[in-house]
Amino acid sequence: MRRPGKGVTGVAVALVLAAGAGGLLARSLLHSSASQSSATEARVLVLFNRQRAAHSLARLVADPDLARAAQSHSDDMLRRGYFAHDGPQGHWDVRVRRYVKRAVVAEILSYGAGAYATPAGMLSNWMHSPGHRRIILMPSLRYVGLGIANGTYRGQHGVAMATADFSSR
Repeated sequence: MRRPGKGVTGVAVALVLAAGAGGLLARSLLHSSASQSSATEARVLVLFNRQRAAHSLARLVADPDLARAAQSHSDDMLRRGYFAHDGPQGHWDVRVRRYVKRAVVAEILSYGAGAYATPAGMLSNWMHSPGHRRIILMPSLRYVGLGIANGTYRGQHGVAMATADFSSR
């Protein structure tokens, strides 16, 4: 014989578990996007260092303070819908120096979708631009922070908005 209320309790427990699973799924998707950006950033650093090694230059070292500066800028550009070094946060070098106090700082930007949102696509764009190439291969720059924001930019979905901030020692 079934006890009264047992079925109702089972349904309530199932709803709580389903709600919890939905929260886990949402958190998992958020972490997946963050993990994807982190993997992309790590791959870009590897590609930067391959280019530098090919030119007999010292490796770039990932710097968490520069990464925070870069991520903040990429997030801001995507959120506000602009693409520029200078923005509402101020002039680019003043913004970067809020995070690091170093003699030389530099910044490069990229955005694109599809192949242009991949590490290889970003690096190709940068290396085919004389100004960006010069920064990547500048011997005095030793530290880099990468920040990539993924989303929609000017109606284009699947865009990766990338900022790379560099500094000397």
